[in-house]
Amino acid sequence: MSTYNKASLILIPSGTKTSKIYSQKPINGDGDFTFSRSTMATRVNESGLIEKETQNLLLQSNSFDTTWNSDDGLTGGQSGYDGSNDAWLFTLATNPAIVRQANTSGGVQTYSVYAKGNTNNGIRLYAFGSSNCYAFFDLNAGTVESNQNLIDATIEDKGNGWYRCAITFNQTNTQLYMYLSNNQNLNASSGSILIQDAQLEQGLAARDYIETTTSAVYGGITDNVPRLDYTDATCPSLLLEPTRTNLMTHSEFTNVLNNVTLSYVESPEGLNNAMRLTETTSNSQHYATIENALVTSGVKYSISFFIKKGTHDQVRLYTQSSTINFSLRFTFSSETLEIFGTDAETGSENFVDYGNGWYRISANGTANSTGTVDIYATTKSLGSYTGSTSDYTDYYGFQIEEGSYPTSYIPTYGTSVTRNADYVDIPQSSYNINNSFSIHLDFGITKKIEGVSTNIYSLITNEDLNFQLYTNSSGNDGLNVYLKNQGGYVFGSNPNDGWGNTASKICVTYNANTGRLAYFINGSLYNEQTSILSFGTHSTAYITPSANNLMEIKKYLFFESALTDQEAINLTTI
Repeated sequence: MSTYNKASLILIPSGTKTSKIYSQKPINGDGDFTFSRSTMATRVNESGLIEKETQNLLLQSNSFDTTWNSDDGLTGGQSGYDGSNDAWLFTLATNPAIVRQANTSGGVQTYSVYAKGNTNNGIRLYAFGSSNCYAFFDLNAGTVESNQNLIDATIEDKGNGWYRCAITFNQTNTQLYMYLSNNQNLNASSGSILIQDAQLEQGLAARDYIETTTSAVYGGITDNVPRLDYTDATCPSLLLEPTRTNLMTHSEFTNVLNNVTLSYVESPEGLNNAMRLTETTSNSQHYATIENALVTSGVKYSISFFIKKGTHDQVRLYTQSSTINFSLRFTFSSETLEIFGTDAETGSENFVDYGNGWYRISANGTANSTGTVDIYATTKSLGSYTGSTSDYTDYYGFQIEEGSYPTSYIPTYGTSVTRNADYVDIPQSSYNINNSFSIHLDFGITKKIEGVSTNIYSLITNEDLNFQLYTNSSGNDGLNVYLKNQGGYVFGSNPNDGWGNTASKICVTYNANTGRLAYFINGSLYNEQTSILSFGTHSTAYITPSANNLMEIKKYLFFESALTDQEAINLTTI
């Protein structure tokens, strides 16, 4: 019999749904793990792309005769861009011809609709609010003809005369409009067009359409969706992270430019929402000022961003603030990252290759005073030089978070955003630690705990915390394991060998007949103790990261027996 066959519970992350992670054993659902995280998040999906929460903030997104307001003719059941009969004929009855919906969303948003010319060939999308933003689209030529107060306006050919028209803007809305128009003026004198599938979403690009009815709909990596992350491998890991806040208010957008122009190109998401900074021909600094963040004196922050090589081999990102003196310089050809500044933490600099030319760069800095910090993204690692209208550098996903390492990307569109901690509840019915047992965990920890001995992950616990994993960085870079019953802590180990910052495999075995507890790490017996008391009855079991660490689970196995030493060694050998 193989060791795996002995397990009563096997979790190898592969299948999930909202609030659920499916186990491979038992197969009747009794071993499925319950998952929670009450906010959105991001992951790297199986295609190697960053995946976010998606949303459609409009109501009745393709029922234009409901919560939409119009005095003009709307006839459903028309042939649509997607082969359905879900399109609407929008015919002028009064002038101006308008379909509109009240909306109070704010920040960076993209408003889109599918449209096709009929006896008229123009549509104007208009977002009324603090700035009043609009663009006119020619549905005959497939072009954007005019716009005002926009970040961007795009028209995408969907075939058979259909286009997806979109405007991107930064404001707080009051109303969203579609105007029938036959030129760049608002008013059409007659005619009709076809419309279908309107969407309003946060961000710089229109993503896959989401149908809504009486409320907004969220998809992707939204609340309580587990993350199977493919950042480091072709096989996924269950990503568990602590609560973190991106203090940057606009992680993908800036309107403060110095001798550069801004356009949008394909990002690590696979969408055109990365910033391309193209130089002008001015002999001065060339940079964009990314929106600032509020930091607190004496607190350590991790600063991260994505960058892709343009026409310069070496580029620099720096702060210009009295709060954090910090600078990073990256050389693409040699993949060399350098850190400078009195508040920068030497040795914290790091980069990860995200594919398709993109790197995520990160490093730490400690604020020397309380206040705001501005991030400056340059096109070249020089303070002053003669630019060129064809020289550029690409950026995406700026993040400042309190902590000693970067967590997964947290997008922001006008305010700072918090991603809450991931929490996994292990099914009680699948195990029993009142007798002999073994627990095997194949996982990685991104960064050790800093400071005093602090809890990382509680694996099996009741009010007396029967089984916990701890780290201790007070002179030790490693993992402590404690078992605890009603009488207090009864076992611990304190390795000091650099273990704990990489992928690792552990196995803890307990034999109720002999009282022997043994602890194995990466193919070796690490510690053992005999005459261990029995453990109290557990009421809950869960896995969750501490405030300072993240965890990537590759396997979790529970055995209702004590494995032999050789079986435990075989399970944990890297």
